[in-house]
Amino acid sequence: MAKIEKFNTINSIMEKGDVPQEKRNYLGYSGVGGKCARKVWYSFRWADDVIIPRRVHRIFQRGDLEEERVINDLNRVGCTVSGAQREVVGITGHARGHIDGIAEGVPTAEKTPHLFECKTMKAAQYKKYLNEGLQRFNPAYWQQIHSYMGHLDLKRCLYVVVNKDTEERDFQRIEFSRDQFEEGERTAFNIITSEEPPNKLPNASRSFFECRICGYNDVCNSGKEVSRNCRTCKHWNIEEDGKFSCELYGEWLDRDKQLKGCESYELDKAYI
Repeated sequence: MAKIEKFNTINSIMEKGDVPQEKRNYLGYSGVGGKCARKVWYSFRWADDVIIPRRVHRIFQRGDLEEERVINDLNRVGCTVSGAQREVVGITGHARGHIDGIAEGVPTAEKTPHLFECKTMKAAQYKKYLNEGLQRFNPAYWQQIHSYMGHLDLKRCLYVVVNKDTEERDFQRIEFSRDQFEEGERTAFNIITSEEPPNKLPNASRSFFECRICGYNDVCNSGKEVSRNCRTCKHWNIEEDGKFSCELYGEWLDRDKQLKGCESYELDKAYI
C-alpha cells in the first residue's frame, strides 16, 4: 500500500532556509521616520547580516502584488499610475527611496498629480489605522510619503491601504507638509553623518517587542560582533553625491568592494 507523504513534511521542505535581506547601498527613506534611529544607523552601516523566514518574505511580496490590482482598478475609473519604482534621491545623495508611482486623474482631484503609495495589512491593523490615521498609526510611513513628495515637488499623495483579510480598501488624499519634509531631511542627515550610533529606545532590551522584531537585536543588545565589511571599518568614509571612499588607500569604494572588504580591516571604534 502506497504511503502518502504528510503535508507538514512538504511544508518543512518548502519553508527551509531563511531569506537574506539585501544590503542597500543607501539609507532608505522608508525607515527615516521610524521609532528607532539606531536601527536605521546599523542598517546603513551593514552592521549585521539580516535574514528573515520565507513566510515573512512572502508578506513583504504581498504588497507588491497588491499594487498591480489597485492600479488596474484605478485605471478603470480613468486614473493612471506611472513611474513605478522611480528612484528618489535625497540629502547628500545617500538617502534614497523608490515610489509606488505617480497618479494622474485621481477622482475628485483630476488636475492634481499625486504621489501613489499602496500598503496592505491584516484586519486588526486596518481597523487601528482607520481609527488613528496614518500619522499616528505609522510615523515611518507618514515621513516616507513626505520625503517623496518633497523631492518630487508633489503637493498631494493618494495613499491606499488594503485589508488583506476582507479586501476592503481605504483611499486617502494627504496634503504635503513642508515642515514634515524638512524634519525627515534633518533626521536622515544626522543618521548618515553621525559617527556614533543613536541612543537606544527607552525600554530597549533583548526581549522588548520592538527589539525582538529588529534584525540588529543581537548586535545592539547581546554584544554580537558586527559583520566584517568596509562599512564597519575605521577607514570607511562617507562622501558627497552618494559616494564612499577608503581613507587608508585613498580610493573610491563601490558596493562590491565594500561588501568584500580587505586585509587592512580595522573595527570602527563606534562598535567597541
